[in-house]
Amino acid sequence: MGLIQQSRDARRTLRGYGEAIAGNPRGGLAIKIYPSPEAFYSENEARRRSPEADYGVWWWDDRGSGYCCRVSYVKNTGEVYAVHIGGEEQIEVLGVVPADALERTPGGNITSRLTYYRTLDRILEGWVNHMHKPGGLAWVRERLASAQADRSGSGEGVIFGN
Repeated sequence: MGLIQQSRDARRTLRGYGEAIAGNPRGGLAIKIYPSPEAFYSENEARRRSPEADYGVWWWDDRGSGYCCRVSYVKNTGEVYAVHIGGEEQIEVLGVVPADALERTPGGNITSRLTYYRTLDRILEGWVNHMHKPGGLAWVRERLASAQADRSGSGEGVIFGN
C-alpha cells in the first residue's frame, strides 16, 4: 500500500473518530470499543492489510475490567488500541496517531521504511517501565491525551481518547 493511500485511510479514520468523540456518551474514555478482534478488523479492511507495532502485552486496566491488555499500533489507520487478554477479547481504540512520512535524504532517497511509529514512540517514551504496573493502561491514556493537548494548537490531525 502506498503512502498516499495510507494517508487517505488515516484521514478517513480521523474524521470518523472525530465525529464519534463529539457524541461519546462515555465522556471520552475510549474512542470506540469493539466486542472482538474480528469486529475491529472487519469494519475497515485497511486494518487487516496493515503492519502493526506492538507496545507490550502486560498492561493492566484498573478501570472496571481489571484485564490485562496488549497495546498495538495500526500503521495504515494510525489507530492505537488495547485488546483485552483473557475473558472478553474486546478492542478499545485509545487514539489515532497518523503514520510519519518516510524520511528522505537531501537527494530524495528514502532513508528508512520503518519510521511510521517514530511519533508514537516519542509519545509513549518509557512505556516499558509502566507496562507491568497496576493501572498501567491509564498511563497510556494519559500520554495520548497529553499529546493531543500539545498538538491541538499545531493543526495536526491527531485524535485521542482519554
